[in-house]
Amino acid sequence: MNPLSEFGRFISDRAEWIADRWNTTTEGQPELALSGATTHQQLANYLPTLCQDLGKRLEKAGKGRRNKKKCLADMQPQHRWEPGYSLDKIVRGLGHIWQIVSVDCLDAFARELPEFDASARANTETVIHQFFSDLLVETAQQFAAEKAKELAGSEQNSQSILDAALDSIIVIGDDGRVQEWNIAAERLFGYSRAQALGKEMADLIIPRELRARHRAGMAPYRTTGDGSLLGRRIEMPALRSDGSRLEVELAITPYQVNEKTVFTAYVRDISERVRSEARRAAQYAIATLISGQAPLIELGPKILSTIARSGRWLFAALWVLDKNGKLVCHSTWRSPERDIDEFESETRRRVFSSGEGLPGRVLVSRVPTWLPNLEAETNFPRALFARMSGLQAAFVFPLMGSTGINGVIELYSDEVVPPDDDLLRLAGALGIQVGLYLERERTEEELRRQKEAAVMASQAKDRFLAALSHELRTPLNPVLMWACSASEDKNVDPELQQGLKMICRNIEMEARLIDDLLDLTRIARGKLQMNLQPCRADA
Repeated sequence: MNPLSEFGRFISDRAEWIADRWNTTTEGQPELALSGATTHQQLANYLPTLCQDLGKRLEKAGKGRRNKKKCLADMQPQHRWEPGYSLDKIVRGLGHIWQIVSVDCLDAFARELPEFDASARANTETVIHQFFSDLLVETAQQFAAEKAKELAGSEQNSQSILDAALDSIIVIGDDGRVQEWNIAAERLFGYSRAQALGKEMADLIIPRELRARHRAGMAPYRTTGDGSLLGRRIEMPALRSDGSRLEVELAITPYQVNEKTVFTAYVRDISERVRSEARRAAQYAIATLISGQAPLIELGPKILSTIARSGRWLFAALWVLDKNGKLVCHSTWRSPERDIDEFESETRRRVFSSGEGLPGRVLVSRVPTWLPNLEAETNFPRALFARMSGLQAAFVFPLMGSTGINGVIELYSDEVVPPDDDLLRLAGALGIQVGLYLERERTEEELRRQKEAAVMASQAKDRFLAALSHELRTPLNPVLMWACSASEDKNVDPELQQGLKMICRNIEMEARLIDDLLDLTRIARGKLQMNLQPCRADA
């Protein structure tokens, strides 16, 4: 079963249902229903055809076939906007269709097909997304080219299409400079259209360390007509105007306008998906780590590295509660990309009491704490070292066990990190996982100490018994021999002989007691076995 092909047939079979759903949706929206009877009816009439085309696109994608590089507007002339139609209202109408297909239809399909999992849904959403994006942009481009001489407002119409797109769309020339910058790009990157036009796209949104690679990927097109970045989707980090980073999916396609090459870059924000995947992977990795028998001294840095790498954290510290109720720094992790030596050294030498510093604050509150601006913190003894290392924000969460808090983990970033509900939930789960591991580690350490103490006590007992056997038996033997010999001497007074015989009996009794004590010890240590047999009590 191929999910894309199955959903393609699903869409094709329900074209009339989608058209009815769209009509129902627009009945309560006068700005669409009254945008012009001809325009409204035109779009309604073409809905079945549009659904058939989308179904074919999905089926082809499911079979691994690529669509021909022919403009959708040429393939489907019935979808063109003709002179006099209200372009922005048609775009909004198509937006409703887009939502019906990508939400309502996908939900219905998922209910009918349980094996249609999150991965298959993401792939299907990508194809749907590309279909409507191509339909909007390519049709607008053809419309603008065909009507440029007839309509003075064609540029405004094209801009309306670009601005109505859900994706950020950036049009650049063969010199890499921005020629168009839609509203979605303004919202995503923080630059206005006026600020972006004429600037090199790489300088605006590509991180500094990736700009050379980006330019190298675009350069071959000018000489060979091909480039490693063109015609495919890549996931990469991008920059906003405030310097903060996000994860995007970037696709760049070339086309010719007046014998000049123009590139259209489609940009989607995938930060949330990337973060969610990284955090789920981190939770699984930590569960795997702590399920083994490795000691904390070995696992501490690995736990910190796994958590920190699931986000954009540069430094992490694990604080463990000692027997005096103070937090001691057990392990640290830092990004190899930054010099944080001073802050790390200061962190390692610190010990925090309840309420002192960021770890002490969480020790009291027992809840995750966001610190978006470390400069504003008054209870932060390491502020100077954080400033020297360029650290601006922190996130601290407790490690909870069955009997209470067992420690704290700190995460630091060089950029403002806004509160994130998903990260809060992850911190709660990880805090319990690691907290229970610390509790188990402490219990096992206590058991090891008790076992060592028991072994030492047993060894001391053995030494005592060995000394007892030697020190008591050694002097008793000559006394016993002398007393027994003297008691049998005929020249000894009879009364004295009786006393000597009593001494012999008592010495022999003492020797038997020592032997019995040693036998009991051997039995306890498994060195002497007892064979129990029935006997008569009156024998």
